[in-house]
Amino acid sequence: MMGQMGGAPQMPGMGAAVPQVQYYIGINGQQYGPCDWNKLQQLVQQGQFTQQSYVWKNGMAQWEFAGNVAELAPLFQGTAPQMLGMPPTMPGM
Repeated sequence: MMGQMGGAPQMPGMGAAVPQVQYYIGINGQQYGPCDWNKLQQLVQQGQFTQQSYVWKNGMAQWEFAGNVAELAPLFQGTAPQMLGMPPTMPGM
């Protein structure tokens, strides 16, 4: 099966404070990817990517439900991004 696996890798740093991780996801029995964080956010907003969707990234032993992957939790904590609140890196303030 010929795929589009070749070519230059994605340039990191295109978005500020966005994890540059590439995920593969399963939707309706189909595998999609690689998807970056922005694409995952779009799919969540469209209702296509949920906590019951399968997800995998390089380094994971097997496919896992997105709701079980801690680093994906911010995607499912509300439809609108929370701009106010405690900064995640400064718990002592």
